[in-house]
This record gives sequence, C-alpha cells and structure tokens, in this order.
Amino acid sequence: QKIVFLLLLYYNIKMLNIYYSDISGVDFNKSKLDDFPINRREYVNSFSNDKSRSDRIAVWLLLNYALENNGLDDKKLTFEITSSGKWFLAGKELEFSLSHSGNIIAVAISDAIVGVDVEMCAEKLLKLEKKLTSTDLSNLDKSQKIYKLTELWTKKEAIFKSGNTNKCFSSSIKDKNGANYIISVASNQTNGEFYKVNYKNLCLLTGDIL
Repeated sequence: QKIVFLLLLYYNIKMLNIYYSDISGVDFNKSKLDDFPINRREYVNSFSNDKSRSDRIAVWLLLNYALENNGLDDKKLTFEITSSGKWFLAGKELEFSLSHSGNIIAVAISDAIVGVDVEMCAEKLLKLEKKLTSTDLSNLDKSQKIYKLTELWTKKEAIFKSGNTNKCFSSSIKDKNGANYIISVASNQTNGEFYKVNYKNLCLLTGDIL
C-alpha cells in the first residue's frame, strides 16, 4: 500500500482511503501517549470522561496507522488545530478527518479536502426528521427510517467537516454486537477505499497489550 501511495503522488492521481475499527469493550486510557504530539496529548487529557478520552486516543492511533500504511511517519509530521477544532497537517498536501460513535472509530485521508462522519443508527434521530429532510418518509418502517436519517445526518456532518464539499457517499457497517452504523465521506474524490482495522493493530503502535 505504501508503494501504491507513492505512485499516486508521482503520477498526481487522487487518493482517498477510509479506515475504521471496532473498539467494542476496549479501554485505551492506559495507552502510552509519549509519541503523541503535545497539543494532541493535552487535548485528550482535557476529557474527564473515560469513554470520551479513550475514543479520542483510539481515533488518533487509527490516524497514525493510516498514515504509516501510506508511507508517512507520524513522528516526523507536525499536527496543528484550528480555532474551530479541526486538526490538520502543517506543510503537507494531505488532508485527514476523524470521527467516532459508539464502538466505531473512523479516519479518512486524502490529497483532496475530506470530511468523515460515523454515527450509530439510533432512535434519537427520529426527533430530527423535519430538520434533516423535507421528503416524506412515511412509506418506511421504523428501522428503515432510522437508517435513512442516520445516513442524512452523517452526510450533513461530513460535508460540514470538508468545508461544504458537495460530493458525498456512505457505507453501512455493524459492530461486533450487531449495532448498525453509517460512515459518510465528503470529498471531491468518489472512488474511496474502505479498510477495516483490527483494534490490536492500534495497540501495537503504543506497545500496549489490551
């Protein structure tokens, strides 16, 4: 995959890769954060809720995994954050976006502007039907309606994260407990590749055995 990435750069071919991982029941709070950028370390440590902190550690590890699999050493990169809370790579023509929901974390990387959002299909989105769409969904049963609203929500969030890129696509996945999720990606690239990553590969990045 590293060779493919270098060839894409050489021939100026656009790239979009989406990585996701099921971290059900895994606590990353004891992970060693020595290799994290100081600003990211401070960011994750600002969360007092164990689940919130663990998710943010895990999604950053997934980003590191994604970068390494595309021939980049995260330890040699400079990560910065905007006033609106968006992380980016300084001095690199590479974009990334992070998201997490429930037991699923997701990262999208591209050489074009990109936004990713993952959301677990849940009844709470039924309350947002009128805000998400003007289309009549009465012909759908409850589970179908939740699925559709989750797709609309994640697309809206992904587009916002991308800076209002008008192209967006979605994929559905399940966690190991059978819960349904939608991952939506907004980018000028529409030929993205999805990669499922075992959480154990994330633990190896910090030398942890969870």
